[in-house]
Amino acid sequence: MYKIKLFYSYCHQDEEFRIELEKWLTNLRNENLIDEWHDRKILAGENWKKEIDYNLSGAHIILGLLSQNFLSSQACLKEMEYAIESVGKKFIPIIIKPCTWKDAKCSSHQIIPKDAKPVSEWDTQEKAWLNIYEELKKVITEYQNSILINEDFKKELTNIEFLSENKKELTLDDIFIFPQLLGENFDSSKEESITNWNELFFNPKNTNKFYLFEGDKLSGKTTIARNIALELAKSNVYSLLLDGELIKKTINFEKYFKDQFQKQYNGNFELWKSQQNKVVIIDDFHHLISKNILPYLEQNYSKIIILMSSDEYLTYFKDDNLSDDCKLIKIKKFTLDKQEDLIRKWKTIGGNQISDKDVDLLEDKVNTIISKNQIVPRYPFYILSILQSLEAFMPNDYKITAYGHCYQALITAHLLRKNLKPDEIDTAFNYLTQLSFDIYKHKAEYTESENLSNFNRVYKERFLVADSIINKIRNNEYPILRIKENVIEFEHHYLFFFFLGKYLAETNDKELIKELCDTIYTKESAFTIIFTVHHAQNLSIIDDVILHSLLTFDKIKPAKLLKSETDFMIQLIHELPKSILSEKSTEENRKIERKIEENANEPFSDNLNESPILREFSKSLKIMEVLGQIAKNRAGSYEKKKLKEIVLSTEELGLRVLNFLLEDMQSEEYKQWLSERLDLKLEKEELSEDEKRQFIEKSIRFFAFLITVSMIDKIADYIGSDKLLPIVDEITSANMYPAYELLSLKVHLKHGDIDFKFISDLKKNYEEKKNKWAEQVLSYYLQSYLNTHNINFRLKQKILQLLNLKSIHT
Repeated sequence: MYKIKLFYSYCHQDEEFRIELEKWLTNLRNENLIDEWHDRKILAGENWKKEIDYNLSGAHIILGLLSQNFLSSQACLKEMEYAIESVGKKFIPIIIKPCTWKDAKCSSHQIIPKDAKPVSEWDTQEKAWLNIYEELKKVITEYQNSILINEDFKKELTNIEFLSENKKELTLDDIFIFPQLLGENFDSSKEESITNWNELFFNPKNTNKFYLFEGDKLSGKTTIARNIALELAKSNVYSLLLDGELIKKTINFEKYFKDQFQKQYNGNFELWKSQQNKVVIIDDFHHLISKNILPYLEQNYSKIIILMSSDEYLTYFKDDNLSDDCKLIKIKKFTLDKQEDLIRKWKTIGGNQISDKDVDLLEDKVNTIISKNQIVPRYPFYILSILQSLEAFMPNDYKITAYGHCYQALITAHLLRKNLKPDEIDTAFNYLTQLSFDIYKHKAEYTESENLSNFNRVYKERFLVADSIINKIRNNEYPILRIKENVIEFEHHYLFFFFLGKYLAETNDKELIKELCDTIYTKESAFTIIFTVHHAQNLSIIDDVILHSLLTFDKIKPAKLLKSETDFMIQLIHELPKSILSEKSTEENRKIERKIEENANEPFSDNLNESPILREFSKSLKIMEVLGQIAKNRAGSYEKKKLKEIVLSTEELGLRVLNFLLEDMQSEEYKQWLSERLDLKLEKEELSEDEKRQFIEKSIRFFAFLITVSMIDKIADYIGSDKLLPIVDEITSANMYPAYELLSLKVHLKHGDIDFKFISDLKKNYEEKKNKWAEQVLSYYLQSYLNTHNINFRLKQKILQLLNLKSIHT
């Protein structure tokens, strides 16, 4: 039997009523049914607010002694509001004096004493107190026969390790975004997106008993387990949350489960077991747990939710199902729209507001660090770690860039979680730096038995390092290294490139840097260069990359997109809709935009056997990305002259590639290639030569328009940064051509403010020069911006008037 915790909420002017109520509850106290608390129990010197908050949060029942004094006290009203809105707590209003309780928040609650007659107005107050005692005894007896979540356990479920500048103590609710989940039954390969727990666990169509979640390390499995437990509790389904690491140490499952129940809940274990809806959640499930647990779970629980690492699943459970009645749920990386939701939730903690523009700027920084999922996996843990690093910390070592510091903060957090002491971090960094280069040198598989053993032997001859540090680095908790089947590699790409870049920055190996520049179209080379620049201000690396940019498509002039260059698309311009304003909300349009952006992210091409032109094209994109990242990362430490050289090289390389593509698409060779492809596609269906010619010309116009707009978008994405806006403006002022002007517009729309005079002048200039293509693209860029941003109403109307368009929203 456990005690029900009572909290007296009252005004000190009514203290005599609280004392009288305590006297009437003596029997319940003597029978160990209740544990009472009120503010007169606060001792001298104690923090009274902290004591009140602690005991209020730990109470099962809050007794509100209502009077006009109570309803006039802000402290009492806050206690009442907290009690009413908290899940699992009961607020019982006790009217002690006549007051305006009918207009209070508690008016919908059952009032005592009988008929809501104030204690002070009864013929004899003893009758009133007896009625109150009897009603409270019923409630307390009912509580004794119910299951209540333990407040300490509830705090454990909601506790998170992140810190925000907007709120002192964060809870899981402050930052939780429903995960990206794909579900499938073991007897079916059909995948379905899962968007809420009710759909997964309580949908009549889902009759599964077992649910197996598998995901990468730090993909959010433990957070998912906690959130499921919290959400089930809101529906009065109390689950048992267990740690697989602890289960493997027991064979007496019943005793272990009972012990955990008593830590997590106030109530009778046998009563809980007798309920129909019993759910058990096992986090970090693995093969070392006795197989006898599965029949035990199946026999005793209605739903069994299991979470495990992807490595564990693929190695031990993929071909050996837990049960025929099991649903597999894969934890996927966040999509861009979920990432935006998380960014918004993080920045609006504490009731703050954030504009679409500010979200764009922060999102761009996060995306730069994540690098399209190729460097850092887009899981909530990493997104929040990056946001926290950008918000709260700045590097002490100014040799490293701000973005480089974010990677360093992630790695340091990993090492500290591995129980390395702060004074051991430098040793660990040096060990991993040397190891990264040793792995890079070998190119082929790096084995634990041979390569790592040799490395450790040589390393210990050169440097001081304790075996305990190496062992902590190698252990599987918050992994830095992945060791599988005798092969060693870094757990994530950003870890490998961070330390390899650090090595190159410290050694300045010019031959190796030249080799990396020659193969910059590969992921390994491109990111090694980027991370080397994170660690050092060595301008020789930048000069090598710029030289490669100048030599790429060097015989092609940059596209200016003048009327003479774009007139061949004029017929398509007349066919395109004038308005692309959307009827959907800004939020919906932003989700669509991010979906398109996600699908457009091009992969690296590491294929050394592709055609020279394709390799040159791939190389160009990677050079632009590397130069763009360098400019963004070093915007505050390079001279403006060098920044201008980097940004201009990026813009001109992109525009040379664009000009090459436009010229190639209008060539007879390309038309012939299209004609042959068309013949193969049509097979038996015949077209006249004139029909075929019209189709080919229309296709060329369409693809040319698409490629032109896409390339401008891509260049703008590479050089886009609020810090680089003055550099972009300076380059545009020296190159007053549509290509540079529209590039500048795109960068400003995402990273700056709308300069109405600038866009008005562009519109007028394009009209005067009859450049219909530039005029249409200008309009499209502005309309797309209006679709995805909430902006000042008057500015929006001015832009629509400039474009001769009407708003479709009332």
